[in-house]
Amino acid sequence: KFDVIIVDECHHLPAKSFRNIISKFKSFYIYGLTATPKRKYNDEELIYNYLGGVIATVDPNYQGNDALSQKSLTIINLVNTQISVPFDFQTDQFETLSRILIFDTTRNLLIIQNVLKEIQVNRKILVLTERKEHVEVLNLYLKNQAEVITLTGDDSVAKRKVKIEQITAGN
Repeated sequence: KFDVIIVDECHHLPAKSFRNIISKFKSFYIYGLTATPKRKYNDEELIYNYLGGVIATVDPNYQGNDALSQKSLTIINLVNTQISVPFDFQTDQFETLSRILIFDTTRNLLIIQNVLKEIQVNRKILVLTERKEHVEVLNLYLKNQAEVITLTGDDSVAKRKVKIEQITAGN
């Protein structure tokens, strides 16, 4: 078992041998990296079936030496929270683990501390969480310290559109 799998050169996933190997792994996160996602015969659909959609791209003209291009790069910051829960996936309910993660004060304060540190250096932060309840908890921690825009499945289409416009405008 692995928590995170990163597949370099993931454009090889359409190959049967590659798919057979990757399908044997069970992970919570799986990411793929490739400079050539487009495949003949629309085989890239197999990549997306195994890995999901594209979450970040780098401009092909990026040279890596100007500040503007560097700002366009996505930074993923994974932080080990050191939370320890005696959880067994075979016998315990995932909902129990989820609730522990959502309401763990030490973990949430670590998340908030990291967000605020990045805001101090003028970065825009995206926090992804699986649970709407966690969005609400993190919003409570942050609402008096930073501008927060939350998006959940509970938002109406109109509300979501307004929020996305705010984000696009640089808020």
